[in-house]
Amino acid sequence: MIYVMGMSHILPVLDACSADGLKAQLGRISNDQAPQFVDWHTDPAQVAVPVQVANLYIRQIAPHWGPTLALQSSPSVISMAPGFQKMLATMNGEGGQGGNVLFTFIHGEEHIHLALREQPQPLDFWLPERPDLAPLPGRQIVPLFVIERQVAAQIAKAQAILLAIRAMQPAMPVFNVVCPPTIPGDRWDPGPGVVDPEAVDMSPLSVRLKYYLVYARQIRESARACGINSLLPPAEAIDPQGYLAAEFAGDSVHGNKRYGALVLRQMSEIAEKTGQRRAPAELLAQAA
Repeated sequence: MIYVMGMSHILPVLDACSADGLKAQLGRISNDQAPQFVDWHTDPAQVAVPVQVANLYIRQIAPHWGPTLALQSSPSVISMAPGFQKMLATMNGEGGQGGNVLFTFIHGEEHIHLALREQPQPLDFWLPERPDLAPLPGRQIVPLFVIERQVAAQIAKAQAILLAIRAMQPAMPVFNVVCPPTIPGDRWDPGPGVVDPEAVDMSPLSVRLKYYLVYARQIRESARACGINSLLPPAEAIDPQGYLAAEFAGDSVHGNKRYGALVLRQMSEIAEKTGQRRAPAELLAQAA
């Protein structure tokens, strides 16, 4: 069994595995009911094991559980929305035929909130692992640790959710799927109804990519601290500069169906090996 829970970044994967198309099933997880796992009608040619899906998008959880799924009040104390706690308890974390595994798509917009809009004083920073992305002229240079603290504050809500999942399912294999990087170009296209592209004074592309790289590193570190693996974007979907290649982009933030198919392939490989109590070494290496 593959369990999938998350927000908007689950949609490309669901699009890729749906037997009768994403639109035909989307209403089953986007309705007036409280979030719960539902059986997804999958294409056997795309995924060979059963899939259950839960939608944790804010519009789905807020009317029933409030806007916050979990809060970390101390290193060892996590409070959860009762409905979320009950939903987590419904998963079979003990394995079973073929093995059970949970894939989480938790938030993923944190780097966008920080990097999309220009600051009153335009900033930039050095990222040691990407010296080719040198700060641009005329921008205030900010120490990397300041950027890291910014990002850490943004991902605190995701870390609390991951801690809650591990607390409720201590034995289940869990992989947090890291969202894709931004796409190249100066046009902001977040998808319908999210942000007016004309109202955004965008940061330069290199700044947005560096924020993403800091985010991706820190969310992996946060997941690892919770005993949760990370699944990075498929290498085939990333261009030589580190951006999401145009043919795999649904908009400036999300992948498309082709991207979802690549992620689904990664997930299926892990689910298959989980049944044998081992995960592919090349996938686990990505979480290092």
